[in-house]
Amino acid sequence: MSDITGPQYNKFPLLIKEMLHAPLRVFPDQEIVYSNQRRFQYKDLYCRITKLSGLLSRLKVELGQTVAVMDWDSHRYLEC
Repeated sequence: MSDITGPQYNKFPLLIKEMLHAPLRVFPDQEIVYSNQRRFQYKDLYCRITKLSGLLSRLKVELGQTVAVMDWDSHRYLEC
């Protein structure tokens, strides 16, 4: 059995933002395939997420406020 407590496993904290930032730094052109319906790269996903973030800022949504999302499991849900 391998040791999963070594330093190689602790490179990135288990935070949602790191689930995007880590592969974006290493494999920005890696293709993401959603249910054989939608294909895009990590860098495109990041672009879409930052556009949503900018929209929320323009709508005056502030840190600590709650934003709800109702959607099926989709690429839009992932982006939110």
